Amino acid sequence: MSFLRPLILAFAAVPCLEAIVWNGKDGSDSNVVAAIDLSSIPDCTDDLIAGGEAQCDSLSKDECKGYTQWDDSGKLFIQCKPSGENCLAEGPQCKKPPKKNHWIKPKAGVVCTQACKDNGFTKCNKKEMAKIDSKEKVKKAMKEAGYSCRSVGGHRNYAGIPFTTFRSGDECYYVTPGTQASSISCDQNKYSGHGPLCYCE
Repeated sequence: MSFLRPLILAFAAVPCLEAIVWNGKDGSDSNVVAAIDLSSIPDCTDDLIAGGEAQCDSLSKDECKGYTQWDDSGKLFIQCKPSGENCLAEGPQCKKPPKKNHWIKPKAGVVCTQACKDNGFTKCNKKEMAKIDSKEKVKKAMKEAGYSCRSVGGHRNYAGIPFTTFRSGDECYYVTPGTQASSISCDQNKYSGHGPLCYCE
């Protein structure tokens, strides 16, 4: 099947087109090549099931839901749907949605409820924020949010924690170890000059 290689290269050169190659279901070494415009395919809205099309076959009729990987690229999925008493991969195609960064870059005076809304999320997650209870964790989470801590001043347990002061000498602060998630505030910020680090979903 070496004649397929030029075709794959040709498809790869076309903008927005993905060259898809997969083996036949019967175990043969025959391949099928298709050019798919991923930009025209909607994002998956249900759970993604790993393992390829055969994964649908392993589900019962009652469990038959979600999207299973449909090609070797790991980008294209197809919906598992009941067919008689079986579960088959035959529903609409979708593509894996881009991974969202749940840690939001701090802005001075902006509380987490507003920060989450401004970034397309519906709420902040206090439990995830309460886990930021060490120097290493606050530096890592800030980095994921796109913010670099030049220093860590220590820990606090008042409204707005974890946060950055934006000062170089005592910049980032983490949650006092042992602080309950219920004590974390999504709607308040004790000092307007601080920028809360928010986990949004």
